[in-house]
Amino acid sequence: MMHCKWLVDIVFYSTTSVIGYIILRGMPNLPWYLGGNGQCANNYTDPLHFRFRSPLVNGFYILQCAQHLYSFVAHLLDSSPGARSKFYETLLHHSLSIMLIMMSYLNNQTMVGIMVLFLHDCSDTFLIIARLYGDLRNKNKLLLNLIYVVSLLSWILLRLVAFPVCCILEAPAGWLRIAV
Repeated sequence: MMHCKWLVDIVFYSTTSVIGYIILRGMPNLPWYLGGNGQCANNYTDPLHFRFRSPLVNGFYILQCAQHLYSFVAHLLDSSPGARSKFYETLLHHSLSIMLIMMSYLNNQTMVGIMVLFLHDCSDTFLIIARLYGDLRNKNKLLLNLIYVVSLLSWILLRLVAFPVCCILEAPAGWLRIAV
């Protein structure tokens, strides 16, 4: 049963990663090291995102919010021992995710919101592939180690390097440029 959930999650996260990249690739906030021509500073300073939202951006936010709401409700209803062991931590995670998605949309911070969701979805895809392959009975140890290394590298590069540099460190400078 868990394999089916992970297959669905792999399809979801890889699809939202592709959609996120399609949205970001023409925007001025996707840096060269993520495949764009922009700068992370434009997450907060480019007035383009205050003027309009494309239907693709709206759909992306609806899809992401729906998935996180589903995860929240499914977690509340899950009575398995594994879900109960970290019930409150996971509940907090899902609650904060929903709140952050909704607040970035309502405050017209969709450029940085899409960047955050894109970076997290890309690394989640590799993490779930590693979990799925690690649970299979007949697995190749070399392939398993390779998948874990790719998962670890994606986590480090996307969540521990690109996310802080692009989304957190640029925020105060961006807010100062807007205020001036």
